[in-house]
Amino acid sequence: MLTPVIQKDFHKLAGILQRNIESCKITGRTSVEYITASLTLHAAQDCLGVWTDDLDDPHAILVATVGKFGVLNETYCFVNTIYVDNGHRSSSVTKQMLDTLSLYATSKGCDTVQGSSWIYDGATDTASFWESFGAAAQETIYIKHL
Repeated sequence: MLTPVIQKDFHKLAGILQRNIESCKITGRTSVEYITASLTLHAAQDCLGVWTDDLDDPHAILVATVGKFGVLNETYCFVNTIYVDNGHRSSSVTKQMLDTLSLYATSKGCDTVQGSSWIYDGATDTASFWESFGAAAQETIYIKHL
């Protein structure tokens, strides 16, 4: 079972957040300090869920936010981060993360769960992960960095 992480314990996630930043190859675009500040801001707005496998030695992290999509008036749960260290990946960890995500989204009255298949600069494409969750691609976003 994943452990919910409360605001006072966000600092305990620094190591896994740094490993996630490095694995996504976005070290020049964000930092652990920025992410922690963002988590704190979202926690204050009561629209954040954060979980880990082990608060004292985390190897898996799930971060989701809840919001409203104005045009459709749809409440959605957006997966900001889903990451498991190499060597700790297994179907049981994946199942725990997906079960936690579903329960959280349902408890917040969400109509949908949205996630990204982040493939920045050669990072691993997660499309098959999302498809195993029963999600279907709805749009493709193209980004040109300036």
